[in-house]
Amino acid sequence: PKPDPGAFFAIAEYWQLERGNHLVMVGDSPGHDIAFGVAAGATTVLIDVDGSASTKVKPHSTPDFVVQDWSEMTSLFSSHL
Repeated sequence: PKPDPGAFFAIAEYWQLERGNHLVMVGDSPGHDIAFGVAAGATTVLIDVDGSASTKVKPHSTPDFVVQDWSEMTSLFSSHL
């Protein structure tokens, strides 16, 4: 289970993708989704719709990027990823 990166690695292997920060983990839970991506060495994006998820960030679950809704993902991917 999250945040153990085993599942992330299995998915990458299935799709024949190399591990690394070129893979992206997007989620709404710092303690589960973001920590999962951090543990796997992926770039992480926290979706924080109401601003409350950002208050739950810990050192092991600090996202690389924070967006407030999915519509921001397009500009994020085109400018940073």
